[in-house]
Amino acid sequence: MKNLILTALVLILFLAIPASADVVAPPEPSPTEIVAACSFMDVDQPDLETISYDGAQSDTDGVAVKQGFDAYTSEALRNAFDIWTPLAAKGNAAAQYHLGLLFYGDGTTEESLTCAVNWLQSAAAQGHLGATSRLGLLKSAGDHSMIYTTEASRLLQYAAERCHLDAQFQFGSFLARTPKPHRDFVEAHKWLMVAAARGHVEAKTTIKILRRFTSVAELREGNRRHKEWLKNNPCE
Repeated sequence: MKNLILTALVLILFLAIPASADVVAPPEPSPTEIVAACSFMDVDQPDLETISYDGAQSDTDGVAVKQGFDAYTSEALRNAFDIWTPLAAKGNAAAQYHLGLLFYGDGTTEESLTCAVNWLQSAAAQGHLGATSRLGLLKSAGDHSMIYTTEASRLLQYAAERCHLDAQFQFGSFLARTPKPHRDFVEAHKWLMVAAARGHVEAKTTIKILRRFTSVAELREGNRRHKEWLKNNPCE
């Protein structure tokens, strides 16, 4: 009986831990320390066409976060930086997420990459799925020193399973392109078809390409899994 009670207590404590705490830990530097280390001089030129506004967890500062994004899309990067930085310093996850994107672009240096990772990690540690997805994407591909395939897979899957649309597309693409043992054409089809069914345009194009390399059996199984997943996980 004593062992049964102890087991039950352990299970209760385990279930009480927020899921996001197991996925991304906060970075070592605090938000204030990241602000001190990451100046506007470290900002890279982002790809504006691949980035959309994500106001999740913007709290009472949602208007200001959106103003920063409007400046960002107008290529007034300094204005965006000045708006988001004080919000991120006080812990606003949405501002931290967008600052992370501001520091990551085609010509990213090690300094700007570190800033991007720290801000994305700060937001992801608070459960921001957009940041979790982008952090996984950053660690899955690119010409830099922070490629961690296993970690990338874990982060992308976590966000995908929680209905983040772009994470579902990115996770499917990751599973299709990554070398073994992570490559899985069946799961790749599953997640790409989930994303396509939810309206992700690029996922539909990627599926057509992937079919050239996939067997009929793999395609059928991926299709079965995607239907089953959508049935059991009705994303809003």
